[in-house]
Amino acid sequence: MKLRILRDLLLASIFLFGISCSDSDSTEEPQPMETSAKYSVTVTGNWNETNHPNNFPENDHFSPVAGMVHNNEVSLFTTGNLASPGIKKMAETGGTNPLDDEIEAFINGGDALSFIKDAGLPTGTSEIEFEIDLTKDHSLVSLVSMIAPSPDWFVAVSNVNLYENGLFLDEITVEAGTYDAGTDSGENFTSANLPSDPVENIFAIKEAPLGNGTSVEIHLMSFQFKKISSQ
Repeated sequence: MKLRILRDLLLASIFLFGISCSDSDSTEEPQPMETSAKYSVTVTGNWNETNHPNNFPENDHFSPVAGMVHNNEVSLFTTGNLASPGIKKMAETGGTNPLDDEIEAFINGGDALSFIKDAGLPTGTSEIEFEIDLTKDHSLVSLVSMIAPSPDWFVAVSNVNLYENGLFLDEITVEAGTYDAGTDSGENFTSANLPSDPVENIFAIKEAPLGNGTSVEIHLMSFQFKKISSQ
């Protein structure tokens, strides 16, 4: 009888040990957090007379693409707020100064990692590519470019987050929004300079010639972010 009890206890112990080992084997090691990454950014224009026939201008192009890698404490611009001097200059002329100074101040304050500037798009349907570096503490990207010619209209992607759950995204494509800086009241692409008085807040463009009264139905530009490497 004692031998039978000992045998049963031994079998039960072996069974429980097997379950324990199985559970242990099925437990995955936690994924290590990535701390930095390099991305290629492909900027593709989608602005042409077929997609946007209303008063489509000659010499359609986009100004140099500019922006920053940053954290969530700062933004390049905010709809419903006034444009900074840097956004005003970019939207009206395509110039990147004093926008670069504004971003440099963010860098000095620890809220931005880098100032981004690359070529413009020589036509509304051109494409450019450049690289950017990010860290887990500076994983947001904001980029702007003037729609040219125009009074003060621009395209932008704002606060694009490339870091989720301890990992950098492999790839994401974001369609640019289309905005009015609120600093020039011209109504068409080639309108003469007409400074807004009073200055308006930045707003998303909905009206002609780019919009249909509700939105800009077909986006003018897209940004593809593709991870090259990470660690």
